[in-house]
Amino acid sequence: MREAEVGSIIKKYRLLKGITEDELAQLLGIWNRYVPLWEEGLALPDALLLPLLVEILRIPAPEADVVLTPKTVLNFDEAELVIPGLEKEYTLLHLS
Repeated sequence: MREAEVGSIIKKYRLLKGITEDELAQLLGIWNRYVPLWEEGLALPDALLLPLLVEILRIPAPEADVVLTPKTVLNFDEAELVIPGLEKEYTLLHLS
């Protein structure tokens, strides 16, 4: 869902700026296959690229806020997969 919203914003402002997907990829220093994936809502840009993307395309607020918002907030079970042992540390912190 978020991917489609971000992708449509990127495409809208890329077209308004009059640059191709390849040109945007070159300005960002990335592989040219990423931009179509974003615009089709199949992937999100890397978080490190987001400020540069907003600057290059001159995306105004509030749409810039949509693009710059972190892609997901992990729930506890997902965080446990990323940080093994998190449950034990969390329990210890909240029992003391």
